[in-house]
Parts: sequence; C-alpha cells; structure tokens
Amino acid sequence: MDIPYLDLTRIRSAVETFVSRAGADWSAIKRAGKAVPLGDLLDGHPLCLVEVKNLTPQAVALRLQQRGIDAALPAGNPRQPLAGFVYGDGLRALIFLNRDDPFARRRFSLAHEIGHFMMHGGGALARATAQPAKKQMEYNPDRDDPREIEAHAFAAELLMPWEMVAHEAAALRAGTLGPQRAILALAARLQVSRQAAARRLAEWRGVA
Repeated sequence: MDIPYLDLTRIRSAVETFVSRAGADWSAIKRAGKAVPLGDLLDGHPLCLVEVKNLTPQAVALRLQQRGIDAALPAGNPRQPLAGFVYGDGLRALIFLNRDDPFARRRFSLAHEIGHFMMHGGGALARATAQPAKKQMEYNPDRDDPREIEAHAFAAELLMPWEMVAHEAAALRAGTLGPQRAILALAARLQVSRQAAARRLAEWRGVA
C-alpha cells in the first residue's frame, strides 16, 4: 500500500500476536497454504461474534441494549448500512457482521474488525465499517482515516499473508497464469473475494 504512515511492521506484529494468543502457530498456518482458520482463532480470544441481518448503527444499539449496554455510538445516520461494527475495550469486544453479505466478504469484515480490536482497542472502542457502494472495491478503505487503513491492512495480512500469495503472484509474473485465473485461484484458496485477491496480487512487488 502506498501510504506513508502505514507501519507494516506494527501491523504484522499485531497479526502474529492475535494468532499466538489463540494458541496457534502462525508459521505453520502460512506453510499450510490454506484459508486461515479465522473461526478457530476467534475462539481463542474474548471476542463474541454477532451476525445481524440489515446491520445498521440502530441495529447495533438495539443488540447492545439487549445485553444491558447503554452505548454512545458514533454520530451519523442510524440507518446507514454497515459491513461490520466492533464494540468493546482492550480486554473484550463484540463484533457485529452483516449476515446478508457473501461469505468471503464477511471473512474480510471480521478480520477488519479484529484489526480494530488488536490495534485500536486500548480504551473504549466503537468503530463502524460502512457498507460500500455496490461497485466499490471492499479492499479500499477511507484513505483519510488511518485507523481504517490499518484495520484493512491487518485484514489483508491476516487472510492473505505474502507467503500465501507467492504461488499465484509468481505464476502471474512469469506469465504461466493469466490475471483472471490467478485472481480466481487465490480467492478460492484463501476464501477471500475476487476484489481483495486482485488488490493483493497488484500489491505484490513486481506485479502490476
């Protein structure tokens, strides 16, 4: 990512910490080359996943009230469609996902919200991730908000570490695999969207 204030070392350290705290071996997961077992890793943390149809700030507030939490949510349209929302502190959190989203999209949204928890949850945490327009690539966060950029980068590093992207990226660079086939292969193997896979391959050094 061409963002001068993006500290990839810090982000990769946060990913490794998330995995190790769940009792998993990050190096072994990367060597396996399969989709990161996000659900298993989530179970190793004080994080509760709540999937909600038609997720909005209003729906989040209702679910929190049902749990006895009177939360002051971020200002904005209470009916704004959301992809995800995380509420908590540095010790525990609730992660809300839009149940209507495709599976691969929900995986990326979950990894994104975990990124907020790991990197921005030192105190009270309430972060909403808006639902993008239909043709907007989910991988492109609001470039004016460093925390959203970091959370997206965290999600990419967790779901698509470079060691797992190397096979398709090398084949694409060598010309033995066309762009569309490389994108489809990576998306299917790592259970991410085609948009996210395309962006990750484009970021590979030496690839367009």
